[in-house]
Amino acid sequence: MEIETYAEVDVVKKRYRELAKLYHPDRNPKNKHAEEYFKILTQGYNILSEPDKKSEYDALLKNYYSRKPEKTKPGSKEDEVRMKVRRHRENKRLQFIEDYVRAENEFPHRYRFVISIMVFFSGILMCYNHWFINLLNYNILYIVLGSFLFGLGAYLTAENVYKRRSFSKAMRIEAYGEEAGSVRLFILLFFMTPLVFLGLVEVTKAVHLNYFYSITVVKKVLNFNDEITYNYEVNGEEISRRVEAIPGQDYKDLSGMRVKFSRINPNISELMVLDAQR
Repeated sequence: MEIETYAEVDVVKKRYRELAKLYHPDRNPKNKHAEEYFKILTQGYNILSEPDKKSEYDALLKNYYSRKPEKTKPGSKEDEVRMKVRRHRENKRLQFIEDYVRAENEFPHRYRFVISIMVFFSGILMCYNHWFINLLNYNILYIVLGSFLFGLGAYLTAENVYKRRSFSKAMRIEAYGEEAGSVRLFILLFFMTPLVFLGLVEVTKAVHLNYFYSITVVKKVLNFNDEITYNYEVNGEEISRRVEAIPGQDYKDLSGMRVKFSRINPNISELMVLDAQR
């Protein structure tokens, strides 16, 4: 209960009421660990809240601490340090449990998990919808914002998994700070998802340019070392795309070039060089 060893009955009752609000089964209907912890608290409270039982308990506790086993050596400094470390870890464990349950009562973690997943996929969809941007307008703000939301969603998802697993371990009095699963989840979401995303972008481009395409002329081509920027016009709007230059290709003769673009999203396009003009 995190109170003094021989605390008064009033202190015991006050602390029990505080903990009961956190761990009561009515507030944690689907949390078996909280229910077990509440039973333990209630058992302790039933003893410490009764003056006669508490006096007997305190007497037994004092007798236990005053007992000096025969032929015992005084504890070494290493033993004292280990004991302090154990107490520190135990206090951290109890504080972690209390903070988790308080946060669970304020806003359940399952809702936090759903929100983190929504943020994660919102970032991906925002990047996907604005990936094929017009370079003339520099509409990259959505890409930056989508990337931020994607990374934030991955972090929040992994953090939520970490806290839920750590809480289960803390309730079982296990080492709750070592949770490699959530780290692997974050690495998977943060580094593997972009690869899947880029693959999806290539598939989208292939589908659009094979089944939903039109062809138009090139208005301008600018050469930048190993890259070129070609401009074309669709429905009165000039669009600019940048691609890698073909080694040895002459981009000065625009009559030998065409642009294949998607009728659904004109920003999806590719530059075609006619064979007769090579």
